[in-house]
Amino acid sequence: MIKVAVLGGGLSGLSLAFILKKNLKQRGIDAEIKLFEKEKTLGGTIGTKKIDGFITEKGANGFLDNKPYTVKLCEDLNIQTIKSNEKAKKRYIYSKGNLHLLPEKQFLILFRNLISPLGRLKFMAEPLIKQNIEDETVAEFVTRRLGKETLIKLIGPLVCGIYAGNPWKMSIKSAFPKVKSLEENYGGLIKGMLTMKKKSGSPEGTLLSFKNGLSDLIQKLEENLGENIKRETEIKEIRKEGKDFVVSFKGGEYKSQLLFSCLPSYQLSKATKKFDKKLSYLCKKIPYAPIHVAALGYKKDEVDFPFDGFGFLYALNSIRSTIGILWDSSIFPRAPEGYALIRLFIGGAMRENVKEMTKKQVIQEALSEVERTMHIKTPPIFTDVTTCINAIPQYNMEHKEITDYIENLQNIHKGLYLGGNALKGVGINDCSRSAYELTDEALGKI
Repeated sequence: MIKVAVLGGGLSGLSLAFILKKNLKQRGIDAEIKLFEKEKTLGGTIGTKKIDGFITEKGANGFLDNKPYTVKLCEDLNIQTIKSNEKAKKRYIYSKGNLHLLPEKQFLILFRNLISPLGRLKFMAEPLIKQNIEDETVAEFVTRRLGKETLIKLIGPLVCGIYAGNPWKMSIKSAFPKVKSLEENYGGLIKGMLTMKKKSGSPEGTLLSFKNGLSDLIQKLEENLGENIKRETEIKEIRKEGKDFVVSFKGGEYKSQLLFSCLPSYQLSKATKKFDKKLSYLCKKIPYAPIHVAALGYKKDEVDFPFDGFGFLYALNSIRSTIGILWDSSIFPRAPEGYALIRLFIGGAMRENVKEMTKKQVIQEALSEVERTMHIKTPPIFTDVTTCINAIPQYNMEHKEITDYIENLQNIHKGLYLGGNALKGVGINDCSRSAYELTDEALGKI
């Protein structure tokens, strides 16, 4: 019998354990899988609350179907998805006191009033910029190729929306490898995008979720794994005994031939101090952005605002503490009839001082931002705050060194596989993709 240890009960670990279990059974391989999670509840940064008819998410609210991984996971789990409202295609940037609708076709942004004439000229001159194959920060890359205004008003907000990140620290190669590859392979972004569109089209994808929120996915994975899950079990140490891996925890230890870690990097760092000092050191270097999510519910007929779209991100020079506002009930059914639900994301890598904010202060900040940006003065009839101090790992300039070392380490230690959103991508599709890929890699060596 093959024994398998999966560390971490977020989406990455749960998906990995489920896919492994399914594939090992299909191949007739006798195996025991144990998933270890520190907390009582599973899902990591994915979680859903249902309060007074409002459905609020802890973090992400869905995933795009233009990548096959999470769609396949849902099919394997036999779980039904729901599509986002057509309104969700309308997205905005808040800049200089106004909401600017982003066109669905990227280059039409040049003809909107968000970007100045000078900024448009810099954008259009992008094909003339010399190629640079070296890594650089997102800010350096965007400023060099597209201009500072595009960084502040378009790409910077995108970095905040995906990573809650700081573009002056994040690595373009690690955080946005496909964007950097356009310059490396085609000499520029515009030329690369046009070439890629001719080859494969440009599907934007539809945002998907579940009737009761993303926790439906976590719950379905829990049901399928059942006794394979060991909750409230913090991994204290990982060590090697011959060809086996041993994970120790309070009250016992577990020996396995295959070890998959989807732990947050700071937890993996603590657990590997004796196993591999450099791995422990490098994992500790991965920072995380703090986020408060403030949910506000309104009675629509008391508020003079259309909630017509997905929501908006902030131009970097318009940020105080809030980096984005989602109009959740305009995306999916998330509020009772006649009511609206919105969520504000407060903090991020550029506003780490939010760690000290109390829930009362978070709500005060949220109300202030709603009044400033959406001109809503009416008090909400519902409020809720979710805080995650270690919300999103940051792929900064040293991230490539970390992933290169880990890849080499896995070649040395047969049966060791390191994943999770600190290493394999922060989106839902990234988590499910890495689960399938690590499973295929492991099964190919059995």
